[in-house]
Amino acid sequence: MALDANLVLNFDKTVDAENGNVYLYKSDDTLVQTFNVASDISGSGTTTITINPTSDLSGGETYYVKIDASAFDDTYGNSYAGIDNSTTWRFSTLAASVPDSDEDAVKAEVDSWKAYLYEKPGTTCPTRLWLEIKGDDFDDKAEVRIGGTKAYSVDVKNDERLIARFCMEKLSKVRTSLKRTISVTNPDTSKEKAKKKINLSKITYEVKNKDFSLNNPDRNLNIQKALIYLGFLDSEYATGYLGPITKTAMINFQAVHGLEQTGFLDYQTKTKLLKESN
Repeated sequence: MALDANLVLNFDKTVDAENGNVYLYKSDDTLVQTFNVASDISGSGTTTITINPTSDLSGGETYYVKIDASAFDDTYGNSYAGIDNSTTWRFSTLAASVPDSDEDAVKAEVDSWKAYLYEKPGTTCPTRLWLEIKGDDFDDKAEVRIGGTKAYSVDVKNDERLIARFCMEKLSKVRTSLKRTISVTNPDTSKEKAKKKINLSKITYEVKNKDFSLNNPDRNLNIQKALIYLGFLDSEYATGYLGPITKTAMINFQAVHGLEQTGFLDYQTKTKLLKESN
């Protein structure tokens, strides 16, 4: 019997509720509830009497019902004999369902990550951060945060790799250190923190060989972004114009890495700039 089921008494003839009670007991003779037939039952004047316990029954329990002999009469005034024992109306309930245990939830593991910036001009979030995290046991509903800021998008590629995206404007509004903790939290588990923190001031745009191609209209800007990321140029000079300030920054980069100090992006300088920027 279901835990929320009503007690139903069926008669061959129409009966009316008169005086007396219906008693619900547990198998150990504990009285669960007393129902006054004048007020606590429904179906008087029909062949079906329904009794609705105020609380659901316990799971995996055996019950029995007693009924006073004066409780019901048929239309001819004949009284129902009632039930005065624990065997005539006896039943058992279904076992209570056990809720899913949090023990089944598996905590994520974070092994490594990499990040870079990219642009989405003309949107409410023009500068965004792309974050790839590798590890194990990533759930499809995993939550990713940098400090207290939640990723607006998490794409779980498989249980060992996910991609999270953040709006840089939101990350920048948080007035804490720019060096923050990356964390992944699976449902119903505690967060897993990456051992290495992310320094938002050091994250730059992804640099690829094609970014420095002569055919790339943003070539000059990409050179400046790489120099900014490596600390040879201030961010205010990301203008796309390779003037004397950018040339000096390039010469300093070449000097540090033992390259010919031309101030121009020759093959050797490009190769080193790509290596250092990734």
